[in-house]
Amino acid sequence: MNITIIPKFVVNLERRPDRLGHIQKELGYMGWDYEVFKAIDLNNHGGCTLSHTEIIKIAKERGYDSVMVIEEIGRASCRERV
Repeated sequence: MNITIIPKFVVNLERRPDRLGHIQKELGYMGWDYEVFKAIDLNNHGGCTLSHTEIIKIAKERGYDSVMVIEEIGRASCRERV
């Protein structure tokens, strides 16, 4: 799998633009295109789960076979066959 061509979503809490700036620099360095997803902010893991679920819904609607979800804190996960 060539990860450079997988659609990428960066999950960002609106209240943390500093984190978004950091990950934008990292992804820019790698030359990756990405879409910023406004995180569902519940101050708990439920918000994270809902954010990832919404991204997978978007991926299915767009017909993506794979998607990479990147947290603004720099963790990434790749899923096949969304």
